Amino acid sequence: MRRRHAFDQAGLQRVLLVGGILVGLAGLGFTVWGLVGNARGLVVGPVLVAFAVACLVVSRDDGRGQWCPDCLARNPEALESCERCGAALD
Repeated sequence: MRRRHAFDQAGLQRVLLVGGILVGLAGLGFTVWGLVGNARGLVVGPVLVAFAVACLVVSRDDGRGQWCPDCLARNPEALESCERCGAALD
C-alpha cells in the first residue's frame, strides 16, 4: 500500500476549497438567520464569511516560488535576485 507524502499540496488545496465553501454557506445561513430573528447571527455570519473567503484565497495559492528575506515578497523559482527590492535570493 502506497503512502501519501506528508506535505500533499493538492490535498491541502482541496480541503481548503471544500472547507471554504461549506463555511461560507454556513456564514450566509447565520447571516440570514440574524436578519430574520436573532441578532447574534449578524455577528457570527459575516465572521464566517470572511474566514471562508480567506480559505478560498489560500486554496488558490500553489505555494511555489522563493521568498525574499528582506522585503518578504514572493518571486518566481528561477530568479537569483528579488524583483521588488533587488536583494539576493537564497
